[in-house]
Amino acid sequence: MQCPILIVTSLYGYGFCDHWDTGGHFQRLLAYARRAYDLNGHRRHQRYEAHASELRIFGLAIVPGLMQTEAYTRALFTAARSKQVEKQVALRLARQEALFRPDPPELWVLLDQAVLDRPIGGRRVMAEQLARLREITEMPNVIVRVVPRSVGAYFGLMGAFEVLTVEHGDVAYVEALGSGRLVLDIAEVRTFGKGFELIAAQALPEVPSRRLIERMMEYMRWPPRSTGESRATAA
Repeated sequence: MQCPILIVTSLYGYGFCDHWDTGGHFQRLLAYARRAYDLNGHRRHQRYEAHASELRIFGLAIVPGLMQTEAYTRALFTAARSKQVEKQVALRLARQEALFRPDPPELWVLLDQAVLDRPIGGRRVMAEQLARLREITEMPNVIVRVVPRSVGAYFGLMGAFEVLTVEHGDVAYVEALGSGRLVLDIAEVRTFGKGFELIAAQALPEVPSRRLIERMMEYMRWPPRSTGESRATAA
């Protein structure tokens, strides 16, 4: 089944609005289609992801799927009340093979600080996840930077997204519950690319970001014993 946006774009491209005097009806349909959530968007995104030469990922609430540990992933799908937790975990972990292929993508990751200090699955699971994240920051094709809480309001609070560079250009992806929106329109993809740059302008440099990840990892392993002790979450 073809993606709705491709069908409507084709109709608009053939001049249906002008030829049939629809009063701009197909033009409006095109605007709606561009904003629709494609039920197959998630699968199509995974195919793009597996072959992308560059990935720019912004995570607002959780660690991006390519960087998740098995226990962290399982905790997420359990909390989401998935009826196929183990299948979902296996599929997500399989996606991570893209990072270890012979020609791995350049991976640029921006994370909101909230991603680091929410104990998904409990402190032990989260400490393991942060250790995994710390390990990934050492990969030569990966850069991870964190937007500290002290920044306040910034572009990224609008939601998580990805920009993927594939053979024919860039596409963007916005995940949603049970589906996702794959953005193919050039102008809209460019907007996501610009958004990524705006978020990057607010993020800590690479080394301070790594240190913050390490502090949160230690905090998850050995939290302060007294309530009066300051938390490691202060950037």
